[in-house]
Amino acid sequence: MLDENALIRLFIAQLPADARRIHPFFEADAETLEIGGERVLFTIDGFDAEDHLRTDDAYTLGHNLAAGTVSDLFAGGGQLLYFGHGVTVSASWDAEYIRAFSRGIADVIRACGGRFAGGDMGCAAQWHYTGVAIGRARRPLTRKGAAAGDRIYISGPIGAGNFEAAAELLDDRATSTALHERHGVRFPVRHREAALLARYASACIDTSDGVLRALRILSDINACGFRVENLPYCAPARKLMSALRLPAELLLAGECGEYELLFTIPPQHEDAFLSDCAAEGRDAHAIGELLSSRDALLRGPDGTLDLSDFTLEARQFVDHREYVRALIAYFTGKLPETTSAGG
Repeated sequence: MLDENALIRLFIAQLPADARRIHPFFEADAETLEIGGERVLFTIDGFDAEDHLRTDDAYTLGHNLAAGTVSDLFAGGGQLLYFGHGVTVSASWDAEYIRAFSRGIADVIRACGGRFAGGDMGCAAQWHYTGVAIGRARRPLTRKGAAAGDRIYISGPIGAGNFEAAAELLDDRATSTALHERHGVRFPVRHREAALLARYASACIDTSDGVLRALRILSDINACGFRVENLPYCAPARKLMSALRLPAELLLAGECGEYELLFTIPPQHEDAFLSDCAAEGRDAHAIGELLSSRDALLRGPDGTLDLSDFTLEARQFVDHREYVRALIAYFTGKLPETTSAGG
């Protein structure tokens, strides 16, 4: 099966791209377009049952789909102007469900100060959602621009998206389902953090495909390696891993991401960045730094894991449960039997 980048390249080779585009494809979460002399950010994202989002709470599903859509704007240092969508509702959804679903979307748009611009509606046996967001950034951020020695930060806890998927994908369904019933997850809306990052970050990517994948993309584009430690795992997700005696590192590596912002701060700007974070009441978790080597290192209390040989991707597997089993096998083969490298 072709990987995502190969698929995108096949399409780009046929489609009439703008040779004057601001950034090359792959180098930014949101595309930066020049329209009427202004720089505009544009992103589009599709979601369906394969994303393993919780559907038992209509409001949370709507919130999470909208938050996932606008996250790419924030990774570009931008702010939302307009939001649109194409919605295929499930034939099983009733009017009450659809009203709650719509409120979840609307509250995200309002929180970001945006406006709904319209879209398309359909109905089928299975739901599908395509979100479109248009925004603006005074200083657009991309994935490129970081250098060895830059500090790596994340805007919030790791593992919320993988926790959401666990109830469907882990073999011990009873334990994971019981924990899910007590802990709902709503993805963050990081529009305020985006304005702060636009002032200080050298590069940024969101963690829609998981933190480890984001780290690898960021380091590859900038020809660096990375070392991370003291990872701020989501508490319910960490509790689930502990209950199932599974490595916490699955929360780092799994590709059902939490839509946080992973970004780099040059060391000479770190003090000013942290001062402004404190002044504005924003959280930022320091988790490591970029390296001049191409190493991929995860440091824990029992030593350092070399993840340079990690090549697993969800798209390599037709059944996502097989993907999860491959992740478990990879990390249990790396870690001592009773320890974990997680912070």
